Amino acid sequence: MQIRCLDSLPSHFPRTYHDVGQFACGQTGRVLVSAVTTLEYFGYACMQLILLWHQLEVSTHLHNT
Repeated sequence: MQIRCLDSLPSHFPRTYHDVGQFACGQTGRVLVSAVTTLEYFGYACMQLILLWHQLEVSTHLHNT
């Protein structure tokens, strides 16, 4: 459904979050959206590492007992 909606938009409308940021606030908006997106991915990666370390700790503790 989202693809159909995007395809129905005129070609001059923004298609990505970065384009929407630039459309709304110029180059500053594009940079801000890029920074927030990068921080979001970094936070996700940190959470994955924490979960991995926790699982390794639990499995090592169970294996040693």
